[in-house]
Amino acid sequence: MKRLIIFAFFKSFSLSEPPNELFDQANKLYIQESYIESIKLYENILENNKGNSKIYYNLGNAYFRINKVGLAIWSYKNALRLNPRNKDISYNLTIAENYKVDRVTMPYTSFLLEKYRQVRMYLTADEWKLFGSLLFFALALNSLFRKMAILKNRFSSNISQVLIIFIISVHILILDKYSQEKKSYDEAIFIKKTNALSGPLSDNHQILFEVNEGSLAEILRVNDDWVYIILLDGNTGWVKSETIRFIK
Repeated sequence: MKRLIIFAFFKSFSLSEPPNELFDQANKLYIQESYIESIKLYENILENNKGNSKIYYNLGNAYFRINKVGLAIWSYKNALRLNPRNKDISYNLTIAENYKVDRVTMPYTSFLLEKYRQVRMYLTADEWKLFGSLLFFALALNSLFRKMAILKNRFSSNISQVLIIFIISVHILILDKYSQEKKSYDEAIFIKKTNALSGPLSDNHQILFEVNEGSLAEILRVNDDWVYIILLDGNTGWVKSETIRFIK
């Protein structure tokens, strides 16, 4: 059953969102296998509206159907940032990444650091803020119960200590997540194969390495139509801005 997820798509917005005729029309075109036409409509919606995980997800499926692996990965990553717990998006992203020509070997990370990153990604920044607020409320409620003698002092004290530890941990995580989202550099996906150069002028600089479609990079600097990137393996170089698409 898992392999069928790649063909699935969201048919409508949730009840809390306004209906969108273009979205329905794009979905109909997708069903009719008019993928290029459906892509144009999905992209049009994104240009005129705030990003929505359902639009990015459907767009990723359409790009995948026409073998635009880089653009499919870009779409799924945007969808996952907006809806980090969606298993269908995660699965389709994994499928698309498996179609990359090469895969950069990730630097070694410890088990605890990897688990921390997974926990951090499980909720959005706003959801972590809400969770932190609920912990504060629980701490205040516990203090109130102790003053009213509803809870024994020793038991209440233990609860308070646990809650304080959780509150500190969650707020450290929130600060870390916001710092990641507000960092000075951006992330981008390569939407086409290209060469990374030693400088922003192709005539005067040498080729350093080749970057394949679908690769993830961090943008360190922008110089007109050129961007200075760093890959996950630490390689750096200049590429044309038309070869990448920023993750929003």
